[in-house]
Amino acid sequence: MKKYKLMFLFLTTAVLLLSCQKEKSYDPDVIKQTKESKMVLQKTENGTVPADQLPFVIHSAGLYQGTIYLSISFTGGIETHQFTVIWDGSFISNGDKKEMDLIVYHPYVNDPGTSTVYDSISANILPLGISLEELNNPLLWIRVTNNLNPENTFFFKASNNYVDPVIIPNVRKVKVVKEGCSDLGLWGDLWLVSEDTVPAFHYFVMATDESVTYKPVEGDHLKINFDYTYITDSLNVCTQLKQLNAQPIKITKITK
Repeated sequence: MKKYKLMFLFLTTAVLLLSCQKEKSYDPDVIKQTKESKMVLQKTENGTVPADQLPFVIHSAGLYQGTIYLSISFTGGIETHQFTVIWDGSFISNGDKKEMDLIVYHPYVNDPGTSTVYDSISANILPLGISLEELNNPLLWIRVTNNLNPENTFFFKASNNYVDPVIIPNVRKVKVVKEGCSDLGLWGDLWLVSEDTVPAFHYFVMATDESVTYKPVEGDHLKINFDYTYITDSLNVCTQLKQLNAQPIKITKITK
């Protein structure tokens, strides 16, 4: 009799474990990168890149305290991938702005993996030969472009403390909605969907200003001021991120 009780306890535990695993299921085609991707910065006058490259997507880009950050995705998952950022050493004058163009390419690596990998990479920008004085120039803007897809571009000011009065802040009317993904962002499975755009955009909150005290409630209608940000580490990424093309944001103000 004792033997049967032990067998029943074992089967019950196994069922509970399988149930928990099922509740936290991920898209089998989206995985966490087992080998961290690398970012390499190069300064080259002609700006040429090798012909043998692999496709990838830049999801966000930014600069903070001299470090450039990229959130990217690509196909692979077995080998280490490198992403090279090049600058030709020139600045472009555009009205009051001084622009610096950075090109990102993904050198070929023989990776037999077929999964979609999301990863975040970063590197100090100073080895490109730009000085701290230039980085602190309030008129300096940086454009980061995917070499294989010129439309995949991000454009942002280099100086973290500078606020251009001409820039209109990102403002959206949004609704708090529940998605099946709870491992991304500050609010777990509560995401935001825009109510003033067609088509609608989805966002997940990575951070908020200290002044923001709002606690998210499903169904709430909000007006938010926000900045685009980036995923700060490699993550198991849920299906919704890929399906909805959700963007990570930092909320600076909320009005109900």
